[in-house]
Amino acid sequence: MTNFGKITGSLVRSFKGNHQIKLPANTSVKSCIIKSFLIKITIEKPPAMSGLIEEQDLEKSRKKNAKKLIQLERTRTAFERLQLAWVRTALTFIGIGIGIYEFFYRRVESGKSPLFESFTGRELALVFYFISQVILILSLWQHRLSMAKLKESYPESRYSVAALLSLTLLVFSFFLTCLLLLRALNP
Repeated sequence: MTNFGKITGSLVRSFKGNHQIKLPANTSVKSCIIKSFLIKITIEKPPAMSGLIEEQDLEKSRKKNAKKLIQLERTRTAFERLQLAWVRTALTFIGIGIGIYEFFYRRVESGKSPLFESFTGRELALVFYFISQVILILSLWQHRLSMAKLKESYPESRYSVAALLSLTLLVFSFFLTCLLLLRALNP
Protein backbone atom coordinates (compact mmCIF):
# COMPACT_ATOMS: atom_id res chain seq x y z
CA MET A 1 0.00 0.00 0.00
CA THR A 2 1.34 3.36 -0.91
CA ASN A 3 0.66 6.53 0.98
CA PHE A 4 -1.06 9.09 -1.25
CA GLY A 5 -0.33 11.98 1.09
CA LYS A 6 -2.61 14.72 2.37
CA ILE A 7 -5.77 15.77 0.62
CA THR A 8 -6.37 19.42 1.22
CA GLY A 9 -9.76 19.74 -0.38
CA SER A 10 -12.95 17.96 0.52
CA LEU A 11 -13.65 16.60 -2.99
CA VAL A 12 -11.75 13.97 -4.95
CA ARG A 13 -12.61 13.23 -8.58
CA SER A 14 -12.69 9.52 -9.48
CA PHE A 15 -10.90 8.10 -12.48
CA LYS A 16 -14.11 6.76 -14.09
CA GLY A 17 -16.69 9.35 -15.01
CA ASN A 18 -17.85 12.34 -13.05
CA HIS A 19 -18.40 10.61 -9.69
CA GLN A 20 -17.11 12.50 -6.71
CA ILE A 21 -16.10 11.20 -3.31
CA LYS A 22 -16.43 13.51 -0.34
CA LEU A 23 -13.74 13.26 2.34
CA PRO A 24 -13.24 15.41 5.42
CA ALA A 25 -10.66 18.14 4.96
CA ASN A 26 -7.07 17.38 5.96
CA THR A 27 -7.48 13.59 5.90
CA SER A 28 -4.62 11.38 4.84
CA VAL A 29 -5.27 8.74 2.20
CA LYS A 30 -3.66 5.43 3.11
CA SER A 31 -4.52 3.35 0.06
CA CYS A 32 -6.48 3.55 -3.16
CA ILE A 33 -7.73 0.47 -5.06
CA ILE A 34 -9.30 0.87 -8.48
CA LYS A 35 -11.33 -2.06 -9.89
CA SER A 36 -13.46 -1.51 -12.96
CA PHE A 37 -16.05 1.04 -11.79
CA LEU A 38 -15.36 0.74 -8.07
CA ILE A 39 -12.86 2.84 -6.22
CA LYS A 40 -11.98 1.98 -2.65
CA ILE A 41 -10.15 4.58 -0.65
CA THR A 42 -8.90 3.90 2.84
CA ILE A 43 -8.32 6.99 4.92
CA GLU A 44 -6.38 7.55 8.11
CA LYS A 45 -8.08 9.18 11.05
CA PRO A 46 -6.83 12.65 11.88
CA PRO A 47 -5.19 12.81 15.31
CA ALA A 48 -7.78 15.25 16.66
CA MET A 49 -10.62 12.84 15.85
CA SER A 50 -8.97 9.69 17.25
CA GLY A 51 -10.05 10.48 20.84
CA LEU A 52 -13.63 11.01 19.69
CA ILE A 53 -13.57 7.78 17.68
CA GLU A 54 -12.18 5.86 20.67
CA GLU A 55 -15.03 7.24 22.80
CA GLN A 56 -17.54 6.17 20.16
CA ASP A 57 -15.96 2.69 20.04
CA LEU A 58 -16.11 2.48 23.83
CA GLU A 59 -19.78 3.53 23.78
CA LYS A 60 -20.54 0.92 21.11
CA SER A 61 -18.76 -1.69 23.22
CA ARG A 62 -20.85 -0.74 26.27
CA LYS A 63 -24.08 -0.95 24.28
CA LYS A 64 -23.07 -4.31 22.85
CA ASN A 65 -22.26 -5.61 26.33
CA ALA A 66 -25.59 -4.32 27.66
CA LYS A 67 -27.46 -6.03 24.82
CA LYS A 68 -25.66 -9.28 25.60
CA LEU A 69 -26.62 -9.02 29.28
CA ILE A 70 -30.25 -8.38 28.32
CA GLN A 71 -30.22 -11.42 26.04
CA LEU A 72 -28.77 -13.57 28.82
CA GLU A 73 -31.39 -12.29 31.25
CA ARG A 74 -34.11 -13.13 28.73
CA THR A 75 -32.70 -16.63 28.46
CA ARG A 76 -32.70 -16.96 32.25
CA THR A 77 -36.32 -15.85 32.48
CA ALA A 78 -37.23 -18.30 29.69
CA PHE A 79 -35.73 -21.09 31.80
CA GLU A 80 -37.76 -19.84 34.76
CA ARG A 81 -40.98 -19.84 32.74
CA LEU A 82 -40.29 -23.35 31.53
CA GLN A 83 -39.73 -24.54 35.10
CA LEU A 84 -42.93 -22.83 36.24
CA ALA A 85 -44.82 -24.59 33.45
CA TRP A 86 -43.55 -27.92 34.81
CA VAL A 87 -44.59 -26.85 38.32
CA ARG A 88 -48.06 -26.07 37.00
CA THR A 89 -48.26 -29.52 35.38
CA ALA A 90 -47.11 -31.28 38.55
CA LEU A 91 -49.54 -29.25 40.64
CA THR A 92 -52.33 -30.31 38.31
CA PHE A 93 -51.44 -33.96 38.81
CA ILE A 94 -51.38 -33.49 42.60
CA GLY A 95 -54.78 -31.78 42.46
CA ILE A 96 -56.22 -34.58 40.33
CA GLY A 97 -54.81 -37.11 42.79
CA ILE A 98 -56.45 -35.33 45.72
CA GLY A 99 -59.73 -35.08 43.81
CA ILE A 100 -59.71 -38.78 42.92
CA TYR A 101 -58.95 -39.77 46.48
CA GLU A 102 -61.74 -37.58 47.85
CA PHE A 103 -64.23 -38.81 45.25
CA PHE A 104 -63.58 -42.48 45.98
CA TYR A 105 -63.37 -41.92 49.73
CA ARG A 106 -66.69 -40.03 49.88
CA ARG A 107 -68.32 -42.63 47.66
CA VAL A 108 -67.34 -45.44 50.02
CA GLU A 109 -68.24 -43.34 53.10
CA SER A 110 -71.74 -42.71 51.77
CA GLY A 111 -72.31 -46.47 51.52
CA LYS A 112 -72.20 -46.78 47.76
CA SER A 113 -70.25 -49.58 46.17
CA PRO A 114 -66.78 -48.77 44.79
CA LEU A 115 -66.53 -48.05 41.09
CA PHE A 116 -63.70 -50.49 40.54
CA GLU A 117 -63.05 -53.75 42.33
CA SER A 118 -59.34 -54.02 41.45
CA PHE A 119 -58.20 -50.70 42.92
CA THR A 120 -59.43 -47.92 45.14
CA GLY A 121 -59.06 -44.18 45.02
CA ARG A 122 -56.06 -44.44 47.31
CA GLU A 123 -54.01 -46.40 44.76
CA LEU A 124 -55.05 -44.12 41.95
CA ALA A 125 -54.15 -41.04 44.00
CA LEU A 126 -50.74 -42.58 44.75
CA VAL A 127 -50.15 -43.06 41.04
CA PHE A 128 -50.91 -39.38 40.37
CA TYR A 129 -48.67 -38.28 43.27
CA PHE A 130 -45.89 -40.45 41.90
CA ILE A 131 -46.31 -38.96 38.40
CA SER A 132 -46.09 -35.45 39.86
CA GLN A 133 -42.92 -36.38 41.74
CA VAL A 134 -41.30 -37.78 38.60
CA ILE A 135 -42.25 -34.63 36.69
CA LEU A 136 -40.76 -32.40 39.36
CA ILE A 137 -37.54 -34.41 39.69
CA LEU A 138 -36.93 -34.49 35.93
CA SER A 139 -37.79 -30.83 35.49
CA LEU A 140 -35.48 -29.84 38.35
CA TRP A 141 -32.69 -31.84 36.76
CA GLN A 142 -33.27 -30.20 33.37
CA HIS A 143 -33.50 -26.76 34.96
CA ARG A 144 -30.29 -27.29 36.91
CA LEU A 145 -28.39 -28.31 33.76
CA SER A 146 -29.75 -25.33 31.81
CA MET A 147 -28.91 -22.86 34.55
CA ALA A 148 -25.40 -24.32 34.94
CA LYS A 149 -24.84 -23.85 31.20
CA LEU A 150 -26.14 -20.28 31.44
CA LYS A 151 -23.90 -19.49 34.44
CA GLU A 152 -20.84 -20.23 32.28
CA SER A 153 -21.51 -17.09 30.25
CA TYR A 154 -23.60 -15.17 32.80
CA PRO A 155 -22.11 -15.78 36.26
CA GLU A 156 -24.00 -12.91 37.91
CA SER A 157 -27.40 -14.47 37.24
CA ARG A 158 -29.70 -14.78 40.22
CA TYR A 159 -30.81 -17.92 41.97
CA SER A 160 -33.86 -19.55 40.49
CA VAL A 161 -37.08 -18.89 42.39
CA ALA A 162 -38.88 -21.47 40.23
CA ALA A 163 -36.43 -24.15 41.38
CA LEU A 164 -37.16 -23.26 45.00
CA LEU A 165 -40.89 -23.50 44.30
CA SER A 166 -40.35 -26.86 42.61
CA LEU A 167 -38.45 -28.19 45.61
CA THR A 168 -41.22 -27.01 47.94
CA LEU A 169 -43.87 -28.70 45.81
CA LEU A 170 -41.78 -31.88 45.65
CA VAL A 171 -41.56 -31.99 49.45
CA PHE A 172 -45.32 -31.38 49.64
CA SER A 173 -45.95 -34.24 47.21
CA PHE A 174 -43.74 -36.58 49.24
CA PHE A 175 -45.62 -35.50 52.37
CA LEU A 176 -48.98 -36.29 50.74
CA THR A 177 -47.68 -39.67 49.60
CA CYS A 178 -46.44 -40.53 53.10
CA LEU A 179 -49.70 -39.33 54.65
CA LEU A 180 -51.73 -41.46 52.23
CA LEU A 181 -49.54 -44.51 52.91
CA LEU A 182 -49.87 -44.02 56.68
CA ARG A 183 -53.66 -43.82 56.37
CA ALA A 184 -53.61 -47.03 54.35
CA LEU A 185 -51.58 -48.83 57.01
CA ASN A 186 -53.64 -47.50 59.94
CA PRO A 187 -57.32 -47.47 58.88
